[in-house]
Amino acid sequence: YLQLPLMIAMYGFLIFGVREGRIDLGEPVQFLGSILSLAWLSGVPTLPVSHELMHRRHWLPRRMAQLLATFYGDPNRDIAHVNTHHLELDTPLDSDTPFRGQTMY
Repeated sequence: YLQLPLMIAMYGFLIFGVREGRIDLGEPVQFLGSILSLAWLSGVPTLPVSHELMHRRHWLPRRMAQLLATFYGDPNRDIAHVNTHHLELDTPLDSDTPFRGQTMY
């Protein structure tokens, strides 16, 4: 549950740093570092936490999973994952599992 406030704080610190002049997004190194850091931290630690929360039965963890999934660009992932993937695992109706030999693209 701590991941959501940490993510909000991380984006808030970026905004604060830019507003206060401590982070200069006009500098290519600072811009690239900010984007790569946000992208990495929005995906790698956030995705597994979101995945675990979307399996909870109570509404609050599921909403938190949706908010966390927003950080990696897929806020409605819980619907397809829980209602399709787990019911239709390894069948043509499962949109999450590729066929043997099929690329993910």
